[in-house]
Amino acid sequence: EIIVGDLGVNQFKKINFTWTPTELGYQDMKLVIDAPGDGNLENNVGYNSINVIVDAPDVSGYLTTYRAIVNQQNDIEAEIKNIGYRDATSVTARLYKLDRTWNGTDYVDENVVLVDEIIVGDLGVNQFKKINFTYTPTETGWQELKLVIDAPGDGNLENNVIYGGINVYVDAPDVSGYLNTRRAIVNQQNDIETSINNNGFRDATSVTAR
Repeated sequence: EIIVGDLGVNQFKKINFTWTPTELGYQDMKLVIDAPGDGNLENNVGYNSINVIVDAPDVSGYLTTYRAIVNQQNDIEAEIKNIGYRDATSVTARLYKLDRTWNGTDYVDENVVLVDEIIVGDLGVNQFKKINFTYTPTETGWQELKLVIDAPGDGNLENNVIYGGINVYVDAPDVSGYLNTRRAIVNQQNDIETSINNNGFRDATSVTAR
């Protein structure tokens, strides 16, 4: 609490509260002003949020590639950023393929295989770099990935492991379909609606449906 004192018409003062936060992340704050005789009490309470960060590097990242071609070398792009208060040095990033299973309490990493490792280097405060891992998937379908970032002196290790995934397709058309119509009238001609989709990496031509 701070005693602001008197304020003349159109006068303002800047004041500083002291606060020692104990948790990282955005925290909601409320400012309450008491002024005897104030003729408008609707603006005496103000709300805002403060982002609490560490006095150290805080490096995190995420994957930006979501599709790949089976049996070919693919670039898997990731963005690595230092959101901390100090420069980060000698940052490295590793990409893993894995299976995540639920054991009834938590998700567990299984069949973890290193895909690629990249030396990111140094990152200044609020600086980011885009990097490309190389990956040659051997199966089609959804595959789970894990991005792990190592930054010496990182003050927040909670965001150094990021999970994601990609859909792996064949380098060809991949046409599928399904029926939309659920009901028809007996002894009458009905329209049976379907949807035909090409989820592949190449155009499909002369497609027929029966």
